[in-house]
Amino acid sequence: MAPASGIVNILVDGNVVGQATLDGNGNYAFTWPGTNNQGTHTLEADYLGVPNQFNPSDSSVLNEQVQPIAQNTQTTISANPDPVAPGQPVQITGTVTTV
Repeated sequence: MAPASGIVNILVDGNVVGQATLDGNGNYAFTWPGTNNQGTHTLEADYLGVPNQFNPSDSSVLNEQVQPIAQNTQTTISANPDPVAPGQPVQITGTVTTV
């Protein structure tokens, strides 16, 4: 059986984001530049087919997880001395940690 030829549409979340041409072995490659939208995104390839040679077909849906861009943080604050007399300097300190 000869390998298919033609074009594959690449879809992310149901939207075409590009196309790839099949090589002589029926393989394709496409680099998705990604998204800043964290969460699960669906990836799919839809082969367009070649009239009178190859029927169209669609891949199964692949779920791709995009991690958060930044980690969550927690910030603390304290003052010394506390309480303080009028006009007395206060040193304020704290910590920022990832959670």
